[in-house]
Amino acid sequence: MCRSCGTIADVDCAIGPAPCLTASDDHGFVIDQAEVTYWGTCPDCLTTRIA
Repeated sequence: MCRSCGTIADVDCAIGPAPCLTASDDHGFVIDQAEVTYWGTCPDCLTTRIA
């Protein structure tokens, strides 16, 4: 998700070591799904910043 304009792009999967998807404290929940969000700056906003 772009921090500047909010553009969102889906990715199929992460590469490299698995992120921490086991909660350190589940607060009694039975967790059945985890979500990872990558934040950064999209190509259009990068171009706008440079110009």
